[in-house]
Amino acid sequence: MIEPTDSARNTALSAQAFDGHPPSAEESKARAQAIIGDDPSLLAMLAPVFAQSSVTQLQKLAEALSQSDTAQIRHWAHSLKGSLASIGAAGPSARASAIEARAKIHDLSGLDTQVELLAAEVTVVAANLTNSIDPA
Repeated sequence: MIEPTDSARNTALSAQAFDGHPPSAEESKARAQAIIGDDPSLLAMLAPVFAQSSVTQLQKLAEALSQSDTAQIRHWAHSLKGSLASIGAAGPSARASAIEARAKIHDLSGLDTQVELLAAEVTVVAANLTNSIDPA
């Protein structure tokens, strides 16, 4: 699993994630606002919650993968899928859905790479949302 502080690895994986086209902070904010509405205070409240909870979810997903625990992989991938969809991050949500589907059929081959790419995507989205909040 990629750690949020591993910026060199995050940058390298981010180049692969999002099919090579990571969203800008403005795009991430616009996608989130399309889902939650144009309420700056709501976005300001949700962005740090998403950033914090997604780190925990990713850690749990990586732990489940390291133990080949398909039930927990499905659980945490499903959780991330919903969290990502709720803020308009369709691409990462689709990756989480694919991880969930693969775990459902007990096909864990290559999932370590998919989880790392998902972590890179989540890191970009969380940073974009957090950085797009106007300090007030």
